[in-house]
Amino acid sequence: MKRVVDTEGLIRLITSEFDDIDPKCITPESLLKEVIEWNSINSLVLSVVIESEYGVLLEKEDYNQIQTISQLMNYIEKKTD
Repeated sequence: MKRVVDTEGLIRLITSEFDDIDPKCITPESLLKEVIEWNSINSLVLSVVIESEYGVLLEKEDYNQIQTISQLMNYIEKKTD
């Protein structure tokens, strides 16, 4: 069954893991690499959080294609279809 990803829920999830992010500054169009200090540790943390919450493993080849919060939401929805 397809899972609909709630924008606010995903933003809350991300901001709960990365303390220095202001949830009011994030929109679906926000670039992940600008929201999160992009490095290998933070990308791993994001991947683990997404897998834990949604049961979706971010594939390495797909990971670099996901630019925005909206694209991440769509990816999760597609993988849970």
